[in-house]
Amino acid sequence: MKLLSAVVLLCLSSSAFAGEVGATPQTGELQATGAYASIDPGIYNVGNDQGGVVVDYIVKREILRNDGLTVRFNGECNSACTLYITLPSCVTKGAVFGFHAPFGPDQVEVRDMKEFIWREYPQWVRQYINRHGGFNEKLIIMPYSYASRFLPTCD
Repeated sequence: MKLLSAVVLLCLSSSAFAGEVGATPQTGELQATGAYASIDPGIYNVGNDQGGVVVDYIVKREILRNDGLTVRFNGECNSACTLYITLPSCVTKGAVFGFHAPFGPDQVEVRDMKEFIWREYPQWVRQYINRHGGFNEKLIIMPYSYASRFLPTCD
């Protein structure tokens, strides 16, 4: 776990890596990748995001947090995208979340990522996942109707 924290800190301080996760090289501003760009200042819109590499989403999440942006969930947010649920956020009626455990060839890395993600999720998310089969490779869908009980709805 210390290695994961060190990687995230290194990535956040590296302008070269920031370019890979969506920051523009000239300004360092976060650009939407795997989602669509925001037209509202201070808002990062997430929709139709199928997830990806967990470490990339950890870094993106920290950039959003450091920039003080609010995440507006307005569509699908699956897999690693669900890490954004730990940020100040709101949901629209189109929001839906898909949770599953990470997977990959390195079982030690997968175990560490799974433990990290599980600790990051709020208790209400962990309870939902546990009630719907547990945190494994199966995709568990959380609809707006449930998420809106815990996250504010967007204006």
